[in-house]
Amino acid sequence: MPSHRQLTHSWSLQMWMGWGLVAGLYGALAAWSLSGLEPGRWADRTLVLTGLGALPVPIILLGWLTTPKFAATRRFLGQSPAGIFEQSVRVSWRLIAAQLSAPVGVIVAGTVLGLPTDQLLLAAALVTMGTVGAALMGIGLIAGALVTIGKGTPGLWKKMAGVAYGPPETAPLLYAPAMAFLVGLIPVALLAAMWNAAPQLLPADRAWIAVGFVAVMMFLWARRQCAQASSCAHNALITVAQAHATPFALDEEAPQPPDWLVDGSASGRFLGRAWVRRYPATVLSSALIAGAITLSLSRKSPDWVVLCLCIAATLYGGLRGLGLLAAGPELVDAGRWLGAPRLEKAEASLSRRLALPSVLVVAAGWVSGAWLAALAGCFGGMLGAALVGKYAGRNVGLWLGRTALVAALMLSTAAG
Repeated sequence: MPSHRQLTHSWSLQMWMGWGLVAGLYGALAAWSLSGLEPGRWADRTLVLTGLGALPVPIILLGWLTTPKFAATRRFLGQSPAGIFEQSVRVSWRLIAAQLSAPVGVIVAGTVLGLPTDQLLLAAALVTMGTVGAALMGIGLIAGALVTIGKGTPGLWKKMAGVAYGPPETAPLLYAPAMAFLVGLIPVALLAAMWNAAPQLLPADRAWIAVGFVAVMMFLWARRQCAQASSCAHNALITVAQAHATPFALDEEAPQPPDWLVDGSASGRFLGRAWVRRYPATVLSSALIAGAITLSLSRKSPDWVVLCLCIAATLYGGLRGLGLLAAGPELVDAGRWLGAPRLEKAEASLSRRLALPSVLVVAAGWVSGAWLAALAGCFGGMLGAALVGKYAGRNVGLWLGRTALVAALMLSTAAG
């Protein structure tokens, strides 16, 4: 039988290498995006690129620190909850090391493209500060949330918990990733503002000194938070595990599916209710994706970029519902017991209806002026989602939607 170290070592190494490769590729695309700009616009574009690169980091850390990989098996093999948490923290430090491949990608790709050295080093400094800062703040704030949970969540926090987001005891974890992202980008925004307003006061060496100072302060604070969390890791991790294992939206106050999301059949109502309770922010997230894509465009955006982004948004929205039965296989037996046997057909109908909020991306035509490309993209994405969902199967459709969205966003970033 493998030890708990063997269970996690190969997995964490693969994650570290994979994330480092993705970060390096993102850095190279960021440098390519900067190559077509006037020097006066580099600061604003670098701030946007840094935010996009830092956005997923706190969310990934939330999963690693609060639901450690193979946690139940590792406890069975004798590893203590404090040891499990500490090992998860070590994996998180590796994420920060992998994030450093992003500024390396910026410098290498920028050098190959012949970009100005001083401007390139400034851009790399901002990318480093954003990605590393978001990761360090994520580790510290999530560890602090676990301390609050482990000691007993206060009443004020419980009042801030949503009905369908989990037991009130885990409420601090709802806000930690967003706060980590915002606080982590504050130093980047200050450096970008100085770069714009008075570039003579911010040579590359001063920017890197500021990055190093802020990173060290964040690291010391995050390590102190992790040390405090280790002492109450048992209660905190057990509470989080119970939150994931307990159906916590079964009373009359639980969210009900809107009329446009269900097709009227028993199976449709059953899956619609299961969807909004498992993913209560679906409509909001689809609207945010459409809004982010719309705001990333301008009158100078090529028509093919508008077309690709609109296709990706509606394709993702129309295929995301195909993962419901895979994420909750118990729904199949429960649905049949409750008299809703045709769940596969209802899942396909649910997935098509989930594309409706993504149609908000048609506003890209108003921002960019490419109305024809936006309308064609929305229609093509919805048609593609219907065809893929019908003929390609659940797994292919689910991953195709996610891959298309990520690829389109990276392509848009690279194209400026």
